[in-house]
Amino acid sequence: MLSFIKKKKTFEDFPKLSRQEIIRKSRILFIDDDDDITLIDFLRSQGFSIDHDKNGNDLNKYDSGLYDLIILDYYGVGTNLGDKHGLELMRYLSRNRNPARIIAYTSRSLSASEADFFKLSHAVLIKDLGLADSMEVIESELNLCFDKNLIFSKIIKELDITDSQKINSIKENLYNAINSSDKTSIENHIFKTLRFTANKAVDIYLGKIF
Repeated sequence: MLSFIKKKKTFEDFPKLSRQEIIRKSRILFIDDDDDITLIDFLRSQGFSIDHDKNGNDLNKYDSGLYDLIILDYYGVGTNLGDKHGLELMRYLSRNRNPARIIAYTSRSLSASEADFFKLSHAVLIKDLGLADSMEVIESELNLCFDKNLIFSKIIKELDITDSQKINSIKENLYNAINSSDKTSIENHIFKTLRFTANKAVDIYLGKIF
């Protein structure tokens, strides 16, 4: 007699967000000292939510988990962190508990001592690249931002959980919540049943799933 083992559910079993859902849910931050950036205007015309920070000094904002993608220029930003401009800010952003995905955004070549700016980024976007090619880079990164495994790992990091039973409990309850489109049930499990303190970043991450 053949015996069948029920396949264990994974996040890959659930549908990925559509392009329109990603546009609606995503938050993109440009950190660039230029005033007029055609790419920002174009992204906004497509429905993306864009913030433009011209100096890169509002460090608390970058730790909030609000942004899915940060597009970071090299020159003229992050100067309060040191004289290496965007490189120092790139290092700071990469050390966050749950760093956003970062695109290195520049029109200039960098010296060998500045090359970590590219190495620490998740992707590189040249400023004079055409709009269509720029969109391809940005949307590819956003698709990765909304990977449910990545979002789940950010939730676990934010809650600072190492207990495997609690991790598995949250995962199973999250599967059930996704299946029933019930965000409230997973919030109740995390904050009431498991008694974790209410956490704005976790709420933001859950909002990217539901």
